[in-house]
Amino acid sequence: MFTKKEIDALFSELYDNWRQSPDWELLNRHAHLGIACVDSGRALNEDEIDPRVVELIKRLQPRD
Repeated sequence: MFTKKEIDALFSELYDNWRQSPDWELLNRHAHLGIACVDSGRALNEDEIDPRVVELIKRLQPRD
């Protein structure tokens, strides 16, 4: 399960890299969805979640 520290790091990196992008709002929503998927044990599906967000979540997700 993501901790507050990991979520803050994910959204900070997302903001730093993509806030000027026209896709910013979409990426933000996909990040929330991706975190929920990981926390519930679901696989990240690049058909549902933007691949840029999937890569970020995979890199920053908690290691159990």
